[in-house]
Amino acid sequence: MEKLSSIGRLEWLRNKILARKEKGLTEVHVCMTGCRAYGATGVLEALNEEVKSRGLSRQVEIRATGCHGFCAKAPVIAIEPMGVQYQEVTPDDAGEIVARTLKKNQLIDRLAYRTPKTFQPIFYRRPDPLLCQTGAPGPGQLRPD
Repeated sequence: MEKLSSIGRLEWLRNKILARKEKGLTEVHVCMTGCRAYGATGVLEALNEEVKSRGLSRQVEIRATGCHGFCAKAPVIAIEPMGVQYQEVTPDDAGEIVARTLKKNQLIDRLAYRTPKTFQPIFYRRPDPLLCQTGAPGPGQLRPD
């Protein structure tokens, strides 16, 4: 891939990638940076096998990605466009993730992050403006919690 030499070229590449995305495709992003040390490779393989065995390869794409920003709870996966994030996922969780979350849109409570004070589950990813994710507020729009 050639070096991007301007903001315009970066925008062009972004639009090219977005144009190739299929409507209705569910993407499961498996962190393969720090999470790899905690078994993410096995999670990626198990999810791929489960999707294939259930005949969902045209509807679901499993992707190896960079960091999701929650290394302390590795391995971490994100499911888009649902915006769901699961933590401490193991290969044994793959069947349940595919059967419940990908096929039935059901959340899996035990894979959710829990707030330290209330222990309430949080499933949905909060856009991180520092990672410049699509839909996230820009640097001038940071809001304190």
